[in-house]
Amino acid sequence: MIMMILNDCFSCVFYLNRGRDAGRRGEVEWQLLEAGVEARRFPALDAGQVRNLRGYPDEKTRARVVTQKLAIRKARRLGAEAVLLLEDDVRFHPNLHSLLTKVYGKLPEGWKALFLGCEHLERPEVVTQGLVRVKKTRGTHAVAIRGEAFGEVLRALHEGETLGSWAEGLQTEEYAAFPNLVWQGVKETDYEGRANCRYTEAGSSKDGLELEREVLREMMTGDCEEREPKLGLLFLTRDDVNRPELWRDWVAQAPEQVAIFAHAKNPLLPEAFLAGKEVSEHFETAWGEVGLVKATRALLLEALVDESVTHFMLLSEACLPIRPLGEILRRLQWNSRPQMRPRAFGKAPKHFAGRMAKAKEIPLACSRFTSQWWLLDRTAATMAMEHDFSDQFAEVFAADEAYFGTVLKMSGYPLEDFVVSEEVTWTHWPSGAGSPQSHKIIEKKFVAEMVSSPALFARKFPAESDFSDYGLYSKPRKLG
Repeated sequence: MIMMILNDCFSCVFYLNRGRDAGRRGEVEWQLLEAGVEARRFPALDAGQVRNLRGYPDEKTRARVVTQKLAIRKARRLGAEAVLLLEDDVRFHPNLHSLLTKVYGKLPEGWKALFLGCEHLERPEVVTQGLVRVKKTRGTHAVAIRGEAFGEVLRALHEGETLGSWAEGLQTEEYAAFPNLVWQGVKETDYEGRANCRYTEAGSSKDGLELEREVLREMMTGDCEEREPKLGLLFLTRDDVNRPELWRDWVAQAPEQVAIFAHAKNPLLPEAFLAGKEVSEHFETAWGEVGLVKATRALLLEALVDESVTHFMLLSEACLPIRPLGEILRRLQWNSRPQMRPRAFGKAPKHFAGRMAKAKEIPLACSRFTSQWWLLDRTAATMAMEHDFSDQFAEVFAADEAYFGTVLKMSGYPLEDFVVSEEVTWTHWPSGAGSPQSHKIIEKKFVAEMVSSPALFARKFPAESDFSDYGLYSKPRKLG
């Protein structure tokens, strides 16, 4: 697929800006430059210039509608096939052009309006991946109008409708990119001096997070409702797990709600806990090398074939559960979101950020760093596996700590809005150490930390660890 830039899709792009908003003009022009979007300023009418409401509820709405009418007329005079109207407080997804290429190519021939971002006040209809048919929306900060509809929209705006209400009446011809590709940024004040921002920094509607999660789940998995959780355990190991007897006891608590997949560096013995669970594709793995990403992808790819699995947990041989299986399943039933702690490029330690410089084809603003060990739901796992970017991470040290968070961000997944931003695997890193502490004899303070943490699993525990003395995964067998 040849990637289009936004200006290939829309021959005329205006950003609407009032003359007295010099600060906003400077900000939006910087956002446009960063996003690689060419747009011309269109002078916007100020609410204070309105003398007659002409049926509109207030001066602000009337000023916006008049400005939009004038901009559409300008586009018509220019002979534009389509016009994209942007407000002057927009923010763009860092992978805008790649994602827009997919959306634009799926638009039906008869489309009249396309929202690149909006709030969904009613559940939209899923058309295909990345595209929905809108039912009821709010927000015209990034809306495209096809040239064939210019006359229709101008008549509607003349008769007292807003651009949003006109589009809602189109039914089959009004669409929206989903999730949002463009949204409103954090505004200090609106036209009337009030604080006003209805979107998160990642572009989701603050009031519609659950609705957006439901729609994205349906889009990616076909599931309109939550399903009973089934946990896929993805073991990325050197050999068998360190404590096979403990894992057998834990899985036996609800064996029908667990599926096991393994990628072991070395051949497994017939009696191993992981024997018979190996995935078909095998990769050479080494610490810090991209082979770990390839092996993890092999695990996830095979686990996704089992359509009954709703969640996917990446584990090593040194990991152990610190919650009973029933407790984990109950948590996933009532809070099915993925669990990881993503750190954005600008907020991560410098040594993390420096690694991504070697992934030259990956937008730096999409870079997200997480622990290697994560929990994904089926929606996120499907999006993470849609394309294989592992070769682009070949020169990135410890790519396994950047790959999946980054790829999810690149795919349009609202990572910061949809995940439980906590580590799912408890680990103790001593100050200045290059690797986590191994716990042969567990200090009581660490037991207390594990119990009180939001983690579901923990590491690193060798075969001789006294972990089972505390019964964290079942009933305590020792007190004090």
